[in-house]
Amino acid sequence: MTTATTLARVGDHLTATWEVSTPMTWREYQGSLRSHSPQGYGELKRDDGHVSFARTLPGDEFEVDVAVGSLGPPLRVRATFSARPY
Repeated sequence: MTTATTLARVGDHLTATWEVSTPMTWREYQGSLRSHSPQGYGELKRDDGHVSFARTLPGDEFEVDVAVGSLGPPLRVRATFSARPY
């Protein structure tokens, strides 16, 4: 289940956030993220409750950040997409 998106703009930086709940465990969800990461995105960092991916194109940088909100069940995560000039 996904809740409404929060969209914020500060100067030239744009951020969109989604709250997601799933019956998967955090370990399963991390594996799914890694195996389904968008083309061109590389993993920036990963720890027990967080994973992020980034992609840089000429003039722009994009980042997807996923953090555990609650281990559940169900697992609840916050996914944040950021775009900014580079």
